[in-house]
Amino acid sequence: MNNKIAIVTGTSSGFGLITTVELLRIGFTVIAAMRNSGKSSSLLQEASKHGVESKIIVFELDVTNEKSILAFQTRVLDEFGRVDVLINNAGYAGAGFVEEISMDEYRKQFETNVFGVFAVTKAFLPVMRKQKHGCIINVSSISGKVAFPGLSPYIASKHAIEGWSESLRLEMQPF
Repeated sequence: MNNKIAIVTGTSSGFGLITTVELLRIGFTVIAAMRNSGKSSSLLQEASKHGVESKIIVFELDVTNEKSILAFQTRVLDEFGRVDVLINNAGYAGAGFVEEISMDEYRKQFETNVFGVFAVTKAFLPVMRKQKHGCIINVSSISGKVAFPGLSPYIASKHAIEGWSESLRLEMQPF
């Protein structure tokens, strides 16, 4: 897998951090995208523990901001010219009972967990088509299949990602 380029969003902690380190360990160059690059120390320390810090590039990306996505897309393509793997991982879990959650909180949840995935994918899908290869992984959750009380914003967002990912898979199947 040498010289393959992967983008992982939401890399400052959790699955994004772990995924980034594993991709580095198997030979990928990873563009680690996070909203605040000042929070990259845990990721860089973990990469250093495995001796793979030289193949990681931290870029700022706010998946809820079109200008940020465009700047990110431009920088990635200018510096690397291609993307082999896109892992849409950025997200968070809004919690509370339905009657206690504001509509603004639902909107924030969907802006990050759903519309962020749509926008970042749309930014790099044409590149993958042009290069005639690529892999897109949308990180979901068991909550995308099974509901639990007190997590309706998160669960609704993950259900949306499940459905959208299936549609994308079917649209891309011929390619």
